Amino acid sequence: MSENDDARRLACYDREMGRTPGGAPADFGMTTELLRKKQKEAGIQPEEKQTLAAKVAKVTFLAQGRFIVTLDNGQVWSQVETLDFPVKAGDAVTIEPGALGGIWLEIHNGHLRTHVKRIS
Repeated sequence: MSENDDARRLACYDREMGRTPGGAPADFGMTTELLRKKQKEAGIQPEEKQTLAAKVAKVTFLAQGRFIVTLDNGQVWSQVETLDFPVKAGDAVTIEPGALGGIWLEIHNGHLRTHVKRIS
């Protein structure tokens, strides 16, 4: 159903999005543990985090201090942040999603990690 009154449409949207009348979202300050607890109480199964395990086939270091890695599965990933990161060919890596849509590349069993994006 369509609502033509702007104020009523906004109030409906806020209600559906779980926002309080003061304008703050209902999930403001929500921790991961609290979110999982609330999802469990509501009968919602959280999505399983997808991870990719691979070996580095090739590393190219760029002038800006970043790198591009080619994995043994053919995927190519570029470092997003400028950070001295000791990745080399043959390293076992794990790539997994992080908060706010970021993606992390980890080496040394997760002891070192950096933001990356897939480029092919």
